[in-house]
Formats: sequence, structure tokens, C-alpha cells
Amino acid sequence: MDNEILARPYPLRRNYNLFVLPIFFLTISGLLIAVSNALSVSVERAYSAQTASLHAALFAPILGNARHSVIGSGGKVSAADQTRQAIETEAKELDFLCAVAFTEDGKILAATNDTSCMASTISRIPEISDGQTVFLEEDGPPVHWTVLSRAPGMTGPLSVYIATSEKASAREKLLDNDTIIWIVILGVPLIGALCLSTYFVSRAQNEIDTRTSALNEARKSLAHFVSDSTEKRVSSGRSTAERLAASILVLDIRDFSSFVEQASAEEAAALVSEVASYSFAAILEHGGDIDRLVGDGLVAWFEGSERKANALRASEAILTSVSRAKLPRGIGIGLHDGTVIEAVIGTETRKDATILGSPVNVTARLCAAALPGEIVASSEFFEVAAGHEFNVSARGSLLLKGIANPIETIRLSLMNRHVLV
Repeated sequence: MDNEILARPYPLRRNYNLFVLPIFFLTISGLLIAVSNALSVSVERAYSAQTASLHAALFAPILGNARHSVIGSGGKVSAADQTRQAIETEAKELDFLCAVAFTEDGKILAATNDTSCMASTISRIPEISDGQTVFLEEDGPPVHWTVLSRAPGMTGPLSVYIATSEKASAREKLLDNDTIIWIVILGVPLIGALCLSTYFVSRAQNEIDTRTSALNEARKSLAHFVSDSTEKRVSSGRSTAERLAASILVLDIRDFSSFVEQASAEEAAALVSEVASYSFAAILEHGGDIDRLVGDGLVAWFEGSERKANALRASEAILTSVSRAKLPRGIGIGLHDGTVIEAVIGTETRKDATILGSPVNVTARLCAAALPGEIVASSEFFEVAAGHEFNVSARGSLLLKGIANPIETIRLSLMNRHVLV
């Protein structure tokens, strides 16, 4: 996984605010709207059913007379028996603004003074079925609710329809109050849950940020103790050994043991640290990797088609920095090129990625043969060294300890160098 991704805390709060909160708000809004509509429909249906029963009671005498009139007159309805005053009184007590009983062809059997509710409902007669009513909310002023029902027992040629209207303000106020109560009952817990979830997400994000920061600091601290190759292997998850062509650089402080004997611990550590800082800067600048620190020296390596030139440039930069610093001890450098094995070694409790093989051993021996301020390079560097301004002090074969065959080498030093023994 990309190190940059690992270094970033997971954007939990951002994703929560971007995706979860809008969905939550939409869900709450949709739920409250659905509850409000469902409550409104329920109230309207209950009102329609209640009003239909009042229809039958209000017009009961008229309906009986109408039934007899139809039977006795061959289907022609007479309104002679209407008792308008009684209907007006009953309708007023029931708060009806309009109450009309009429036939399908528009013949009024009985009505209050206001018959407007028949005009608005007569066209809706086809919607009436057994036990059903038609509910209308009509604009005012005042806004009123109108219900159309069919009189019970009056079907076929005897069908009688009853329409009534009343002011909607009282019932709508009651409906609004009920709606507010249900919105509070449902909305407050949901909003409370939303606030709690937002709080816990914020706490979790703060915890993630804190832990990520701590892990990054720990990772940066540990990075000082491991090579780039180790970090890359850990990040990529690679654990298999690989062969690769590399130029190896081994560096060591000359006669460091005698210096330690007469210097304080702080002075000895300071010398090693200063040489390491110059070396690290030069090696990394030229594309190398510090494989490991070994006492007062280090092992580094370079890859790629320009590895030899980069190793030589890094060596030159290290010698230049050390010479200018006028340190109490000089350094020697060995350079060699060959095929090494990059592998992860160690146990379950501690591991490291390093390079192994004969070229590493040869480079260490070349470094041991170098004088202060000198580079001892194998024959692979002869051609590359020709392009640099080095003093060539010697060229020839060296028989190195532990190496069966002599190694062709060249000794290089900086021009006009200041050599410290």
C-alpha cells in the first residue's frame, strides 16, 4: 500500500458528513412526511365514516318518505314531505354549513338553505361503491370538508345521495396538533440518535487522528533505524530473496580504535555521527541506499544503469565533506560491483532487509585496504573513474584476506585533498 495513504488518517467524519448525514436527514424528513400524510389520510377516512353515519341519522325521516313516494308514484320522487326546518336545525347542531339529499339526476329531496355541496359532489357519484364515501377538501373562505355518501337501503332506482360540508378549521387544528405530537414522538428520538452518532463519529475521528499521528511519529522514528530497502519491503509485503546487480560502497573511519582510547564517549559518538551525516546525505542524493551501519562504518549500495557513476560521485562528495570539516580522523572507502542477494533475515522478533554475497565481502576488504581520504575501487570502476578529477595513486592487483583470487584495483584520492591521518 502507498505510504502516503498509510500516513493519512481515515476520513471518517468527512465521509459521515458527506454521505451518512444527508441520507439520515432525507430519511427523517421522508418518514415525518409519510407519518403526517398517513395521519391526515387516517383522519379524513375516520371523518368520512363518521359523517356517513350522521347522514343516515340526519335524513332518516326524509329517506323513508322518499322510499314510499317512489313506490307509490311509479319512480317519481316527490318533495312534498320535506321538513326543511327540522333539517336546518339538525344540520346547525352538527355544524354543517350545507346538507343536501338528492337523486342521481340532481333532484333535491331535502336540503338546508345552502346547497353548494351538491354541486361540487354530484359529478363524483360514479366513485361511490358499497360502504364507501367521497371526501373533498374545498377552498373557502372558509376552507371546508365535504363528504358524499349513498343513503343505506336506497339503491337502484331508489338511490339517494347525501352531501354535507362543514368548516375544516377545528378539525385541521386538531389534525395539526396530532401531527405535531407524532412528529415530536418520532422526531426527537431520531434527532437525538443523530446527535449521538455525530458525537461518537467525531470522537472516533479524533481518536483516529491521534493514533495515526502517533503511528506516523513512531514510523518516522523507526525509519531512522532501517534502510530504505527495508521500508520498501515492509510496505510492499515482499519477503522473498532476490538477486540483483549492485555497486557496493563500504566506508570506515581510519584508526578509530586509537581515537576512542583517548577521546571521551561524547567525542567518539560525535565523530561517528558527523561522518554518518555526510555519508547519508551524499549517498541518498545520488540514489543509493544505506544498508546498515557497522560500528564506525557503513555499507551502502546503488542500483540501475548509472549505479557505478553514482557510487563514485557519492564517494567523492563524502571525501570532500569530511576533508572540509577537518575531522580528527579521516575515512577510507571501498567500491565494488557485482551480483548480490537482497533478502529479509532475522527471527520472528526482529528482522532486517539487507544485501548478502561475495561482492559485499570484497568491498569490505577493499575498504580495509584504503588509506585515510582514499578510495580503493575494483576494476569495474576503471572506466567510470576516468571521467572524474581524481588523483590515481596506484593501480594493480590486491590479494585480499579471505578472497581466493587477486582483485584488480585502483586507488583514488581527491585532487588537492587535505589528508588527515
